[in-house]
Amino acid sequence: VARHDIQQGLLKELAVSMKHRIALLTLTLAILACNALAPKPEAEWDTAPDALIIEASASGGLTPVNYMENYIPEAQLWGDGRLVWVEQTSSGRRVLEAHLSTQEMTDLINTFADEGFFGMKDVYEPSVAVMDGINATLTMNLSGMSKSVSWSSGADTLKGFSELFALVSSGAGATGADFTPTTGYLKVYPMGGATGHEPYHWPDDSLGYGLDQVGNGKWIDGEALAFAWRIVNESYYTAVESGGKSYQLVVQAPGVSYMEPPTP
Repeated sequence: VARHDIQQGLLKELAVSMKHRIALLTLTLAILACNALAPKPEAEWDTAPDALIIEASASGGLTPVNYMENYIPEAQLWGDGRLVWVEQTSSGRRVLEAHLSTQEMTDLINTFADEGFFGMKDVYEPSVAVMDGINATLTMNLSGMSKSVSWSSGADTLKGFSELFALVSSGAGATGADFTPTTGYLKVYPMGGATGHEPYHWPDDSLGYGLDQVGNGKWIDGEALAFAWRIVNESYYTAVESGGKSYQLVVQAPGVSYMEPPTP
């Protein structure tokens, strides 16, 4: 009887295992079929320096307004091969820049096609909204077509999407150098009277103006830009003292920041 029970148990385990294998095989074949049927456009694009070919961005979560105003997309690739991406380190945000060759751009676009990107749905959402969820978006603009795919927290796992997002967000294999804007648009958010514990003090004397004079926004360069850029890369929420008051800063780099600053 014991042996019979063991045999029956083994048979049940084998049946369950076989069902799992069949399900996995079916899913794998379905993914391969989708990839095979997905359109594969020619790797042709607008080569203009301001033509955005690939963008990887993330939004959502319970973030204050200055987060999105300071935000730079995880990766941006333009028509001339210029690639700007963001890495998060123990010291804060690091913005990197590199240039891809025509062949490297072609290979990258073909990788997107091989992963079935052009056959994915435009939007993947969970059945129940996630209050503090993140929305990740990949966009590609080619001469023959444009495609954007958005995935939200809680949605089903999307094979290929996270791998492609991670690929471009890590520089697509390129070795980058620190990106520093030559001009930037400064905005400030008053936080009340200075506490004496602010880690930074705005160089009012050497610049000739305090943060109370920034108003709704001010274009900056040189010393002011270098100082403010270092602060927002360390943290969007770092307090800066100026004229006895405390402020948080926003620095937007034209052509790179997610929210484009006004025309000078």
